[in-house]
Amino acid sequence: SARAFTEYKNLPVGEFFIRELHATLQHYPHELHDFNADIFIENEDVRIVDFSGELDSSDFHFSGRLVHYDIWLNDVLDGDAKLEFDLTSEHLRLEDLLVYKGENYIPEDYRHEQFDQLKIHGRSELHFKNNEFYSVDAYVDKLDAKMKIHNCRFEQFKGRLHYENQHLTTQNFEGKIGRSDFHLDLYWYLGKDPLLRKKNHFITLRSNRLDINQLLDWNPSPTNKKETPPINHDAGFTIFDIPFWDMHVRANIGHLYYHQYHVENLETVLHMKSNRHLQIDTCFMNIAGGSFDISGDLDATDPNNIYVSPEIYAKNIDIDRFMVKFDNFGQDYIVSDNLHGIVDSDISGKLHIHKDLTPMLDKSNFTIDLKVVNGQLDNYAPLSYLEDFFKDKNLNKVRFDTLENTFDFKSNVLTVPTMTINSSLGFIELWGTQNLNDNMNMFFKVPLKLVTKAAFQKLFKRKREDVNPTQEEAIEYQDKDKKIAYVYVNLLANANGYEVKLQRDKKSRKLAREKRRQQREERQARQAEKRKARLGLK
Repeated sequence: SARAFTEYKNLPVGEFFIRELHATLQHYPHELHDFNADIFIENEDVRIVDFSGELDSSDFHFSGRLVHYDIWLNDVLDGDAKLEFDLTSEHLRLEDLLVYKGENYIPEDYRHEQFDQLKIHGRSELHFKNNEFYSVDAYVDKLDAKMKIHNCRFEQFKGRLHYENQHLTTQNFEGKIGRSDFHLDLYWYLGKDPLLRKKNHFITLRSNRLDINQLLDWNPSPTNKKETPPINHDAGFTIFDIPFWDMHVRANIGHLYYHQYHVENLETVLHMKSNRHLQIDTCFMNIAGGSFDISGDLDATDPNNIYVSPEIYAKNIDIDRFMVKFDNFGQDYIVSDNLHGIVDSDISGKLHIHKDLTPMLDKSNFTIDLKVVNGQLDNYAPLSYLEDFFKDKNLNKVRFDTLENTFDFKSNVLTVPTMTINSSLGFIELWGTQNLNDNMNMFFKVPLKLVTKAAFQKLFKRKREDVNPTQEEAIEYQDKDKKIAYVYVNLLANANGYEVKLQRDKKSRKLAREKRRQQREERQARQAEKRKARLGLK
């Protein structure tokens, strides 16, 4: 009515329309066209019956109700306003929305994503005090949409977001994206003054299933593709590209899919500090039929001395199901292709890394307690060096019942203490060292009956009888009631070749005697300490 324009409390009361609005903006590189709106203005509320239009090729339909719009017209901003809305779209392209002044604010994986059949219902409450914005509570009651590129559907979304004084929190925020579901609670300070932060940031995530591959549209590389590691570890991605905050993370995930890994029952608690320090309180998971229990620290406070100090416990890991291809420190054979069995291990030490997270193995130290049960070695290259020392044995497929030892890895050298192996090759003792430059110095104590005549006579020209490469040998055990003659074999190898020789001289026997003497002295020292303890002596 005409009277509404001359007598009104806040805004003229009535029904207003927008028809065929077209616009282009200077810094927003999108065309706004076919905008139409039907709006009811009341004394204190505004009802938007239909507000529709298009941005480039994206369309939208918006309806809602704004309660107490009048607080924005007062001289002093004080009070609460409420907004409830519905938003639908047949096609919504993200790159039509969030590009401004040539900068794209969308994560790279989602820049060209399109949402189809979008439906959102939400409500919010805005609070003002003393002429300033105080806080907002936003509630999501419904979010349904289908992503085109990532082939995922958003559904069953709900939860509360609260923003107050540059602090953001969520409460019972949950939903489903494709095959993934989540329940998220967080606290985050968005300001720049750390003194105003009430506490450390925290994220608590619960999920029955989290499929990272689907969310990131991951496709595995061809198996025959060889990736060459970067030479300059500071040129590309580095750990200093990752933002570090003072925060705590707690996650419980039933099933996690990431690349070729399928992790079950993941439970982790992490503490991150802004000085680039990450502490893993616990990280437990089931994988490959067994379990991992991991703790440790990542310290990047010194750019020239970045290291990880892990404590890793693995139990009942099936190597064949643990779908990780280790390059065995750059050598020509691959552990997971050669070694089979069930593994228990305990790994601790200090791993130095480059800025791009590449390990610096020549500066790292580790202790590895390893146990492999019901194991088998297939086509293991170093064993082929010894083919002349075993008669009628299949070195392409070696079975053993238990392999157990404590290995030390220090400054590029792996030390193998004396260990015994009951295998299909027979009863064998071995020890020695191997470094990451393909240098190997290993000693083998082999029953004389296993050694071929050609090897015994140190004549390697005679061809050994052919052995069926598919045959499987029975495991042989040491007979403690019989005296058995042994021969010592030394394997020397490097990048240029290898040499295998029988130790007829006193060198290997001297090493063995020295090792036994040390073990005897250590045993006697322990017994003496026990006797002193029994006598009450210091």
